[in-house]
Amino acid sequence: AEPSRSVSRRLEALTGPGGELASLSKRYELLQTSLELFNGDDAGWDISDMGGGGIVAARTRSNTATTNLVDVKIDATLQNISPADTLMIWREVGHYSSWFPFCSRSAMLGPFVHAAEIVGHLVFEVAMYGVMDIVIAGFGCHKPRDGLMQLSVRPLEQHGTSIALPPKPDPSGKVFTLGRIRVVIDVLIEPLSPTDVRFCYSMTQPVPRAAPSWIIRMILKHGMGTIFSEMQKVALTMARKD
Repeated sequence: AEPSRSVSRRLEALTGPGGELASLSKRYELLQTSLELFNGDDAGWDISDMGGGGIVAARTRSNTATTNLVDVKIDATLQNISPADTLMIWREVGHYSSWFPFCSRSAMLGPFVHAAEIVGHLVFEVAMYGVMDIVIAGFGCHKPRDGLMQLSVRPLEQHGTSIALPPKPDPSGKVFTLGRIRVVIDVLIEPLSPTDVRFCYSMTQPVPRAAPSWIIRMILKHGMGTIFSEMQKVALTMARKD
């Protein structure tokens, strides 16, 4: 009887509402949406050339009665950099403070359910102007048939996790109180050769409808270009084994 009850509990965990199969189905949908974002039609995107064949693009979408969503994406080729190094730069959240612009603190949170999953906390500070943070949960996927690697990163919610959310950063002495922001991030790493990689990175950020969207897009596009430039420096350093 005991093995029977054990099997029943396992089946419930797999097939029940919110079970593992439902989670896998949701993750599949996220990855497919990400692929469509990077490989789909560029109609409606404001596109700028980054040089070297890379582009940074932005668009604004309706969200709620009070907010819009601004999407920004980069699509570029990294040369003399391995796919594995590119992946590890983005997976190792604890090292973001050493290269990611304005990131003053970064840490992995745990324990991890699987090696392909990450939970992290990042704090961003801009001199005296403001401080904000994000708490993120992400997972990775590798498609052996074509070598594609994807990372899907979303805000970590307190419900549904046993990981305690870290406290928000103290805004004392800052001009603006920015608080904890919610951001959606997707990464695509497509090997073109052992030392060349197609790298795509997207971020979605809600903004107030009253804010001039063209200015927000311009600022975010510049910020994404800076992130890419700093990431490329780190990747080249890794390639040199420095």
